[in-house]
Amino acid sequence: MASNIQEVTKNTARHVLQLITQTSENLKMMEVSEHFETIQELGTGSYGKVLLARHRGSVFLRFKDSPLITIGLNEDKVKRCIPQIASALEYMHSKGIVHRDIKLDNILLMDIECNTIKVADFGLAKLQGTKAPSLSWFIPYTAPELCSLKQGDQLLLHPSIDIWSFGVMIYAALTGSFPWNEAKGRDPIYRSFACWQVRKDVTLAPEKWKKFSLEARKMFWDLLALNASERCSAMDILKYLHVPWKAEMLSENHTRSTVKQMANRGNDVHSGATASAASCLLPDEKTSLAIGAEGTTAALGMSQICHGLCSSKVWRTSKKTGCDYFIPQLFQEEFTPCEVYKDSTSEDPVRYHLHLHFIRMTSNIKELTKSTGRHVLQLITQTSENLKLMEVSEHFDHIQELGTGSYGKVLLAKHCGSGKHLAVKLLGKKKVQMDNFLVEYGMSISLSGHPNIIRTHEVAFHTSRDYAFVQEVATAGTLYSLIKPNVGLNEDTVKRCVPQIASALEYMHSKGMVHRDIKPDNILLMDFECNIIKVADFGLTRLQGTEVPSISRFTPYRAPELCSRKQGDQLLLHPSIDIWAFGVTIYFAMTGSFPWKGAERRDPMYRDFAWWQVRKDVTLASEKWKKFSLEARQMFWDLLALNASERCSAMDILKYLCVPWKAEMLSENHTRGTIIQMVYRGNDVHSGATASAASCLLPGEKTLLAIGAEVEIA
Repeated sequence: MASNIQEVTKNTARHVLQLITQTSENLKMMEVSEHFETIQELGTGSYGKVLLARHRGSVFLRFKDSPLITIGLNEDKVKRCIPQIASALEYMHSKGIVHRDIKLDNILLMDIECNTIKVADFGLAKLQGTKAPSLSWFIPYTAPELCSLKQGDQLLLHPSIDIWSFGVMIYAALTGSFPWNEAKGRDPIYRSFACWQVRKDVTLAPEKWKKFSLEARKMFWDLLALNASERCSAMDILKYLHVPWKAEMLSENHTRSTVKQMANRGNDVHSGATASAASCLLPDEKTSLAIGAEGTTAALGMSQICHGLCSSKVWRTSKKTGCDYFIPQLFQEEFTPCEVYKDSTSEDPVRYHLHLHFIRMTSNIKELTKSTGRHVLQLITQTSENLKLMEVSEHFDHIQELGTGSYGKVLLAKHCGSGKHLAVKLLGKKKVQMDNFLVEYGMSISLSGHPNIIRTHEVAFHTSRDYAFVQEVATAGTLYSLIKPNVGLNEDTVKRCVPQIASALEYMHSKGMVHRDIKPDNILLMDFECNIIKVADFGLTRLQGTEVPSISRFTPYRAPELCSRKQGDQLLLHPSIDIWAFGVTIYFAMTGSFPWKGAERRDPMYRDFAWWQVRKDVTLASEKWKKFSLEARQMFWDLLALNASERCSAMDILKYLCVPWKAEMLSENHTRGTIIQMVYRGNDVHSGATASAASCLLPGEKTLLAIGAEVEIA
């Protein structure tokens, strides 16, 4: 399996082999009924079935039994699913694993609203580079390179196979039907799609694809490129989340504006599309492009309910969903700190100090967090035993300084042996103790598998003056450097960043870690368009439940529960601290200014915000918040809830990506429509907001709501 595979894939293979060897040696024979009480059958497949069961003697958590698609999904829900599936695929591909069976049946729901979904069923998953035989049958999700294999031929597996399936799955979720029965020349619908893509003309789509906006068609081209090597990565499609995907959502002006944008950018994935788009413009529009004028896009509309999922000759969608299968475990063995360090004495001060540090970290923490703590402890113990003394110049050519901070600096350097450009982080020994350096390094390494967290290489050393470790380079700087003071970024750019930051935070929090320093300075850009961004700097990161002391210095990102601590008081860390900082980061990115100097009573701007939230009236915002739409204000209420226990999770805000955030983007009709929608739903996060919103309606609108009539949103 490991032939023709990169080193990272070989490491994954060794780890999997170790797991299956241990399992085979300890596989016990027992009946399900001995330890589980069967409740119902969740689903069946070619090789077996999945049961919903209650473990005898344990607390049972019931998951809602709902199919992913029964009558179709609206665009908002699909856009909540996409970043989560993309993140899971990117994680798998970073480990050198190809799923090979990405489809709607294998996406499991943790709630009906798709706020949390999980990828499952790894029965066909294999390592990248594994030889896959030809197939005797095909489904709509099968990539054309697999469909075209002759009997006896083999293909080396590549992540692009999953990307194709991902594209077909998005189409099915949006339309309730498949784009074709099979990706072969004998299928006329697939043939028409292939011809369209070969002609490289995004505007001349076949009938089945005219239901999508031009930007959505481009997205499908990226995912469903006929040449496997030209397909995008899973995370690349996040850049399309902020635009409408359904053509019926767009006015003619919006469509023409999109065409102008494509022609104006001139950097389309498929260059033929740019020329084709330009050919659709009116003479005066071409003139404006010639002198560099920007086209503006109309506001986003509300999504429509999609049609039911049609049955196919060759494939049926499962009607059942189940529980979580995709929980990567970093460390499996069970042991206590005392067992690890039972021989530790004051003769080994570093190891003994780490022992005490771990004891402090793991008290009052859930079992999952303790597991993460054990893994980090193992990493930093190994590092402390093998930390070598050497100067940076022995192995790296210093190119330039990328940034400096309170405790050290980051250098851009070229590795003398490989010629690869890397970032070398240096922490001064006079300011940073060795155990704190080792904790930061251990946290960074354990989080490196996520596509939106900066990758840390397993290279750590110390010089005469600094502790050092090596990371990948963020070529475009920090998010902070991109934000114009008192102006901010455009909404599209912010909406490209938000799902990626949310995904990174959700990953950290699922491992029981709290970042504690989320801000634009610690969001690194891999490109200036923010298509790929990464969370960095884990110097303050600690495990959930760790006691942290009060601080004498506050920043706008500090949560109020941290600002209100008296000298000497301590607080148990919780992910809600990061959620607050995330909310402030979004505000700063949108406006180029802070909502307050510090979240404390003596700050008048924070006091105004607190009073607004206490009154539970989303419409009566203070001046600084009137620039946002009603839906965006609700989003900030979710993120910046005064009561830490009421804050949402990071991924919860994905449901707001499909609505405008800036108030100036909305017409009066749209604003009134949003209010009507809030009242009609009657399940607002803050119930007071519903009553307040109702007070803004005209008598006729109230009458419509009173008799239960459905109100269409402009």
